[in-house]
Amino acid sequence: MYLYSAPVPSAKTAKAILDPYYVNGYNRLGSEVRMPISTIDEVIWRAKRFRHEEARRESEDYLELVIYQDSLLEFRQLLEDYFGPAFEGDDPGLKALQHAGKYGGIGKDQVLYYTEKEQQPSLAMIWPWSDGRRATLKIIQSGDDV
Repeated sequence: MYLYSAPVPSAKTAKAILDPYYVNGYNRLGSEVRMPISTIDEVIWRAKRFRHEEARRESEDYLELVIYQDSLLEFRQLLEDYFGPAFEGDDPGLKALQHAGKYGGIGKDQVLYYTEKEQQPSLAMIWPWSDGRRATLKIIQSGDDV
């Protein structure tokens, strides 16, 4: 491991580093601009930086977190930025269900996000807990061997 000395970041730069949705700039209306998310790796990287109770499992293409229900809005916005709208009560299609099935499936009160980019299927699932305070979040880059 190489150690090096880096300059201390300004408050604005520090905010950009710590806040996964902050971009060092504003649009014409004065609202903060969010950077688009182009890879599942970036989704996983950003999700790990949100407040959560524990990381149960983590690898290059899989992340499982126990998240707090009061942080659910932040996680859902992140997932929608990459996957698009969630399948809730809608028919996600056979292919999405087959991929979800390899990781525990999806139930009535659960949320499924699914997309295929560059022929690589990716999905995210949110499973609310019965305690009403927590949920399990899984973000997966799935192989095509269903």
